Amino acid sequence: MLTSQFKRGENVVFRIRVRNPQGKILDDKAVKGIVVELADGRKLPVRYGGHPPRTPTDFFLRRPG
Repeated sequence: MLTSQFKRGENVVFRIRVRNPQGKILDDKAVKGIVVELADGRKLPVRYGGHPPRTPTDFFLRRPG
């Protein structure tokens, strides 16, 4: 069963960890900006933010708005 399909209007979260060349995971203060480019060429500006918000253990991409 294919579970990675989304209906129009559903939220999608890109779970990406950004690392520096030494392998250290970077937080939102160390990343200036990220753009996700889709297979059809569309580019989505995203926000790289911590989760959970108060004491982040991971940082994920989220589309603004």
